[in-house]
Amino acid sequence: MWIQILSMNIGYWLIMAGSLLEYSEKATYNGCVVGFAIVLFSVIGIGRTTRRIQRLNYSLAIWLFMSPWILNYNDTFAVVNSIVCASLIIFLCSLSWQRLVLAKKG
Repeated sequence: MWIQILSMNIGYWLIMAGSLLEYSEKATYNGCVVGFAIVLFSVIGIGRTTRRIQRLNYSLAIWLFMSPWILNYNDTFAVVNSIVCASLIIFLCSLSWQRLVLAKKG
Protein backbone atom coordinates (compact mmCIF):
# COMPACT_ATOMS: atom_id res chain seq x y z
CA MET A 1 0.00 0.00 0.00
CA TRP A 2 2.91 2.36 0.63
CA ILE A 3 3.90 2.09 -3.04
CA GLN A 4 0.50 3.41 -4.10
CA ILE A 5 0.69 6.22 -1.52
CA LEU A 6 4.11 7.31 -2.81
CA SER A 7 2.80 7.15 -6.38
CA MET A 8 -0.18 9.30 -5.38
CA ASN A 9 2.17 11.89 -3.86
CA ILE A 10 4.20 12.01 -7.07
CA GLY A 11 0.96 12.49 -8.98
CA TYR A 12 -0.07 15.33 -6.67
CA TRP A 13 3.35 16.91 -7.17
CA LEU A 14 2.95 16.73 -10.95
CA ILE A 15 -0.43 18.44 -10.67
CA MET A 16 0.97 21.29 -8.56
CA ALA A 17 4.50 21.66 -9.97
CA GLY A 18 3.54 23.54 -13.12
CA SER A 19 1.83 26.31 -11.17
CA LEU A 20 4.38 26.43 -8.38
CA LEU A 21 7.44 26.50 -10.65
CA GLU A 22 5.76 28.48 -13.44
CA TYR A 23 6.26 26.07 -16.34
CA SER A 24 5.02 26.72 -19.83
CA GLU A 25 1.34 26.10 -20.49
CA LYS A 26 1.85 22.79 -22.28
CA ALA A 27 4.20 21.47 -19.57
CA THR A 28 1.73 22.51 -16.87
CA TYR A 29 -1.22 20.94 -18.71
CA ASN A 30 0.71 17.72 -19.36
CA GLY A 31 1.74 17.49 -15.71
CA CYS A 32 -1.84 18.01 -14.54
CA VAL A 33 -3.29 15.36 -16.86
CA VAL A 34 -0.60 12.75 -16.19
CA GLY A 35 -0.54 13.55 -12.47
CA PHE A 36 -4.31 13.13 -12.21
CA ALA A 37 -4.16 9.78 -14.02
CA ILE A 38 -1.33 8.57 -11.74
CA VAL A 39 -3.32 9.57 -8.65
CA LEU A 40 -6.43 7.87 -10.04
CA PHE A 41 -4.66 4.58 -10.85
CA SER A 42 -2.85 4.63 -7.50
CA VAL A 43 -6.08 5.14 -5.55
CA ILE A 44 -7.76 2.31 -7.45
CA GLY A 45 -4.63 0.18 -6.94
CA ILE A 46 -4.83 0.46 -3.16
CA GLY A 47 -7.41 -2.33 -3.08
CA ARG A 48 -5.88 -5.80 -3.04
CA THR A 49 -7.98 -7.09 -5.91
CA THR A 50 -7.18 -4.11 -8.14
CA ARG A 51 -3.47 -3.81 -7.45
CA ARG A 52 -2.63 -4.77 -11.04
CA ILE A 53 -4.03 -1.48 -12.29
CA GLN A 54 -0.87 0.10 -10.88
CA ARG A 55 0.86 -1.28 -14.00
CA LEU A 56 -0.95 1.35 -16.06
CA ASN A 57 1.33 3.88 -14.39
CA TYR A 58 4.19 2.33 -16.41
CA SER A 59 2.75 3.68 -19.63
CA LEU A 60 2.12 7.07 -18.01
CA ALA A 61 5.73 7.15 -16.79
CA ILE A 62 7.04 6.33 -20.26
CA TRP A 63 4.93 9.17 -21.70
CA LEU A 64 6.13 11.48 -18.92
CA PHE A 65 9.74 10.58 -19.75
CA MET A 66 9.32 11.24 -23.51
CA SER A 67 6.93 14.20 -23.35
CA PRO A 68 9.52 16.98 -22.88
CA TRP A 69 10.95 16.19 -26.31
CA ILE A 70 7.65 15.37 -28.00
CA LEU A 71 5.97 18.53 -26.68
CA ASN A 72 9.19 20.57 -27.01
CA TYR A 73 9.48 21.96 -23.47
CA ASN A 74 11.54 25.13 -23.21
CA ASP A 75 11.98 24.99 -19.46
CA THR A 76 14.87 22.98 -18.00
CA PHE A 77 13.09 22.52 -14.66
CA ALA A 78 10.06 21.01 -16.41
CA VAL A 79 12.29 18.55 -18.30
CA VAL A 80 14.18 17.52 -15.15
CA ASN A 81 10.96 17.21 -13.15
CA SER A 82 9.37 15.00 -15.82
CA ILE A 83 12.40 12.71 -16.00
CA VAL A 84 12.78 12.41 -12.22
CA CYS A 85 9.06 11.77 -11.64
CA ALA A 86 8.94 9.24 -14.49
CA SER A 87 11.95 7.41 -13.06
CA LEU A 88 10.39 7.28 -9.60
CA ILE A 89 7.09 5.99 -10.96
CA ILE A 90 8.86 3.29 -12.99
CA PHE A 91 10.84 2.27 -9.89
CA LEU A 92 7.69 2.11 -7.74
CA CYS A 93 5.80 0.16 -10.39
CA SER A 94 8.68 -2.30 -10.60
CA LEU A 95 8.56 -2.80 -6.84
CA SER A 96 4.81 -3.31 -6.99
CA TRP A 97 5.14 -5.82 -9.81
CA GLN A 98 7.89 -7.69 -7.96
CA ARG A 99 5.71 -7.91 -4.85
CA LEU A 100 2.81 -9.31 -6.91
CA VAL A 101 5.03 -11.97 -8.47
CA LEU A 102 6.52 -12.97 -5.11
CA ALA A 103 3.06 -13.10 -3.50
CA LYS A 104 1.86 -15.52 -6.19
CA LYS A 105 4.89 -17.79 -5.67
CA GLY A 106 4.64 -17.72 -1.89
